[in-house]
Amino acid sequence: MRRTALVLIPAVLVLAACGEPSAPSVTGPNASLTDAAAIEEALSGTPAEVGGPYGELRDGVWEIGAAGEVEFRVAGDDLELVEARVNDGWTITEQKDGSNKIEVDYRSGPVSYDFEVELRRGVMKLQIDQKIEPAEPGTFAIGEAGTAPVSVADGRLVLGDVSLAEGWAEAARDGDKDDFQLDLRRDGADLVELWKLKGDLKRDKLEIEVDYEIEGRLAQ
Repeated sequence: MRRTALVLIPAVLVLAACGEPSAPSVTGPNASLTDAAAIEEALSGTPAEVGGPYGELRDGVWEIGAAGEVEFRVAGDDLELVEARVNDGWTITEQKDGSNKIEVDYRSGPVSYDFEVELRRGVMKLQIDQKIEPAEPGTFAIGEAGTAPVSVADGRLVLGDVSLAEGWAEAARDGDKDDFQLDLRRDGADLVELWKLKGDLKRDKLEIEVDYEIEGRLAQ
């Protein structure tokens, strides 16, 4: 599998690119949305060993959490979707394939994953966002970055002590009684990644997001 080498920049850029919807290219079984066995692990976030592989901004195959795989390639200034694959118990709910932006959304019961990659003026941004709605309080895996307990006490949403994996640091934390956002960051010689844990409590219903983001400029 060919992988395009990239030079990464630490700044998080906002890219304005869009693509037209296309017919899904899907392989694998298109099973029931309520397969409890398929989503059990995903209810507690994204474990370090699930998805990716992370740590490199690249084309090729990306595992989308527990849901499936997206394979794409960089061809000059364009992105090309090769294939979107779906695992047992998951369904692709939306797919858009444009020259500058690819989106593939997966769902199984209360868990969804949204994959998005953009390429504009030589800058690539890739995101994998996981949403659990409704979620139960507990300890959530934040990808390779660490874990954090989330609880509800006296109607307040509480983010507990974060356990960080080696090489990761807390970059930002914000919130109030019914929501929070935690940003974890890893810096390397030529690499910046973000894992984000978000919580929202509405009418006693808890929603959790575990989001991954990486961005960089294509080598010339």
